[in-house]
Amino acid sequence: MASAWQKDRANARGQVRGTVYFRDRDTGETITDGTYPKKIAGERVRTLLTQLDDPGFTNPKLGREPFRIYAEKWFAARPVMASTKKVRSYLDSQLLPAFGDIPLMRIDRFLVQEWVERLVDPDDPDAKPYAPESIHSYYATLSTIMKYAALDRHIPVSRIGKGTVTLPGNGLDIRVFLTLDQVEEFLALAATQSPYWYPMIKLVAETGLRWGEAAGLPVQNLDLRRGSVLINQSLKLDGRGNWTIGLPKGGRWRRLGLDEGTVDALRTHLTEHPPSTQLLGGQTHALAFTNPDGRPLDRSNFRRDAWRPLVDSIGWLPRGLRFHDLRHSHISILLDLGTPVGDVASRAGHASAKMTQDRYGHAMPHADDRAMDRLAAAKAARRGLRVVS
Repeated sequence: MASAWQKDRANARGQVRGTVYFRDRDTGETITDGTYPKKIAGERVRTLLTQLDDPGFTNPKLGREPFRIYAEKWFAARPVMASTKKVRSYLDSQLLPAFGDIPLMRIDRFLVQEWVERLVDPDDPDAKPYAPESIHSYYATLSTIMKYAALDRHIPVSRIGKGTVTLPGNGLDIRVFLTLDQVEEFLALAATQSPYWYPMIKLVAETGLRWGEAAGLPVQNLDLRRGSVLINQSLKLDGRGNWTIGLPKGGRWRRLGLDEGTVDALRTHLTEHPPSTQLLGGQTHALAFTNPDGRPLDRSNFRRDAWRPLVDSIGWLPRGLRFHDLRHSHISILLDLGTPVGDVASRAGHASAKMTQDRYGHAMPHADDRAMDRLAAAKAARRGLRVVS
């Protein structure tokens, strides 16, 4: 039978708080639910008494268990099959490094989508993207583990079910490229619909910064008088989930020019929202962009609370447009305008012009038209004809 109770204690200020306990129906283990003000603790006990007999009730303590612990239990209980060696390699090379220390209850589609995007576009500029077939295999293993975690009542339900995460198609590119006209229209709408985030969105759209470079941009690196920004650091999470500052991808510094509209947007933002000092990685940093409460930006929270609502409110945008696609669009637009590949590579922070060409050459929508125009002009010149432009 369900069992839940509370123990009341007075703290140093004389306030009575109740610690709520319940007994697991299957194991008989006594589990701490939490400590609350006395009245709320009583309400929590009554709630638990109605929930504990529900077959779908999940043990909150197990939901806080790191993915690594449950994944190893799942693998140990798995029958030996032809695929066992391959699954072990997926765990060791991909899943445990990415999710090992994260509680099961925190693994959702946003976190997994970020991981997939890192596999498609690796942080190491010299590394090749993972093959779509490999990404599908890694994801299938992760999804299976999370389904079993739900069946074992560690979590209420897997939050990465079918259709929740966008995976690359075999041989296809999941990146989305906006045209110059689309970027301009999107920025105009963002300025009115999301004024707090607009300066950062505009900066990324006009410079092609990566997420960490924008989120970790210190105010002192902005030279608004001359219209430039120095990119020499990036906001990152360490293995313990703490914010830290590191070098940009590939360790490459670069200084980028800013147009007048971007300078105006940044100047207004910094005037209305003066930056607060952050202690990151043992050093203080005054970041240009933070949450409204001053905390460093978290990519998953930004996507959920700011980016997704903005994108969903604009019906004509391509489905699944990601914040990182602003970078892809900036690079492809520069190439499409005929900017030398080497110049684009320097602006993007790529290791080489060849990398830029290999990754983005196919994304130039008018490149073939220009090639045909040049060919037609050359043929006409050979015939001594004048081409009317």
